[in-house]
Amino acid sequence: MADPNEKRENPDDMIDWCGYDGPQRFALLHYGFVYLDTPELLSGAAFKKYNVDVKIKSYISLEDSPYILVCCKVRKPMVEAFTAAMREMPDRMAICGHPDYVGQAKKIFAEML
Repeated sequence: MADPNEKRENPDDMIDWCGYDGPQRFALLHYGFVYLDTPELLSGAAFKKYNVDVKIKSYISLEDSPYILVCCKVRKPMVEAFTAAMREMPDRMAICGHPDYVGQAKKIFAEML
């Protein structure tokens, strides 16, 4: 179980660990995001808390990793609530036994770029 006093990375540099796909193609109503989650989709509770409707486009399983990449679309008016939900992910992951979430996400997104 994760130590609640363990120092985790600051979620304020969220753009480093939550991929934003918006500017690459024009979309009138949605922005595209790619984020790291578990196969159990721990993000669902955060999205429900903030009343965010996330349209999942695809899942990408990662070899030798307890995480998956989730490609999704979020309506433009809900982007602020989506980012608020994503800022809770490091704490939610740590509580569920994944204290390395932000570090792994940064590593995976750095490899993708």
